[in-house]
Amino acid sequence: MYTSVAAVRAYEPATLTSSMASDDQITAAIIEADAEIDAHLAGKYALPLSATPAIISVISRELTAVSLLVSIYSQNIPNNSEWVDSRLKRIEKKLGMLSNGGLTLVGSDGVPLSAPTLRVASNTEQYSPIFDTRAPEYEEIDPDRVTADGSRT
Repeated sequence: MYTSVAAVRAYEPATLTSSMASDDQITAAIIEADAEIDAHLAGKYALPLSATPAIISVISRELTAVSLLVSIYSQNIPNNSEWVDSRLKRIEKKLGMLSNGGLTLVGSDGVPLSAPTLRVASNTEQYSPIFDTRAPEYEEIDPDRVTADGSRT
């Protein structure tokens, strides 16, 4: 997971108390948030990330907290809440910039994380072709071949 239950509780200590949200509820929200983050990063970075960059921890924590706060305060009934909308827009902007290259993930060592090495999968990697590139004078014609009119040569 990109964040922890303790980090989410510390982010919203007044509202995400154990009486408002259980550890299991927070863990489920973290898993959802991390899945959304991975969906944005897929193809851009090798997943799962071996170490969690700071910006990903922040995004996961914020996305988790907003998701929980919406479910706690609105009982999952749509409402008009500017603070939720503004926080979600900020999170979505960061995710969009990560997925389109506007932001680059940096590891804890300060080195930018690289995109995964893409390779075409093939089931013919060990294939030895019948034909080769030798000069035509070295070609051998099958004596039993059938010509276009059906006769043998």
